[in-house]
Amino acid sequence: MKKILTAATLAAVALPALLASCSQDRTKAASEEGISEFAVDQTVKSAEKNYLAVFGEDTAYYQKSTVIHWPDRIGQADLTALRDTLMSYCYDVKTGDLNPAIKTYLADTLSVSGFNPTPIDSLPDDAAEGRVWYDYTSATVLEINSDYATYEVTQSSYLGGAHPMTVTRPFTYDLAGGRVLTVADLFVPGSTDALLTVIRETLAQQYNIRPSQLVMAGINVEDNIGTPYLMGGAVVFHYNPYEIAPYALGSIDATVYPWALEGLLTPEAKTLLDRQF
Repeated sequence: MKKILTAATLAAVALPALLASCSQDRTKAASEEGISEFAVDQTVKSAEKNYLAVFGEDTAYYQKSTVIHWPDRIGQADLTALRDTLMSYCYDVKTGDLNPAIKTYLADTLSVSGFNPTPIDSLPDDAAEGRVWYDYTSATVLEINSDYATYEVTQSSYLGGAHPMTVTRPFTYDLAGGRVLTVADLFVPGSTDALLTVIRETLAQQYNIRPSQLVMAGINVEDNIGTPYLMGGAVVFHYNPYEIAPYALGSIDATVYPWALEGLLTPEAKTLLDRQF
């Protein structure tokens, strides 16, 4: 059985989308003209717990697991609201310590409570030949720059149905403001209709069809602007399976750059995006 709560601390994490130190000599690097830096520290925690579920004369294996990239430091930003959001999205806990929250999550077998789940040390080697159910939660970094950090929380589940179900919740954290950016933070009041037009045009371009053909292609945006977040200097409008399209199309993301949102962005959002170019 894997050791519960195995942690690996990553200092100045070197991910493609992260701005990290390019030199071990911070004093020297900070003095170089035109170069700025800030430290990024995170801890990656992973855990799993295995069960045997029994129903009638049949059985299934059930595994709960999680991986979370926990922010210890991002420059000098206040990360309180970021950590609380990760706790809430991942483990349905608003505040508190991370390790107990992970343990409580692993011990929660409500989704298979009718099948008498019993803890087991590990899944057997031949488990794949039988029924294997799972609930999985992860929180990973999509992008960090000097202005904001964008995370994605993924929750995936398979309990014996026709197919697994995966839902993602991306969000952007304003480092200077110490808050998760909402629709009201990103777009001016009364902009919904214009945003929907931009989203439809963007999706039509992605699928190489006309906006009027989206519904025929199985994509029905209606009045749903999805979940917007910032990534790569653009606003991404995210939709989970079934939200605007059949399961077969999976998750859908409409990436819109600032010049296509002229007059729709709040001054704060425009400033955050302008700094990326």
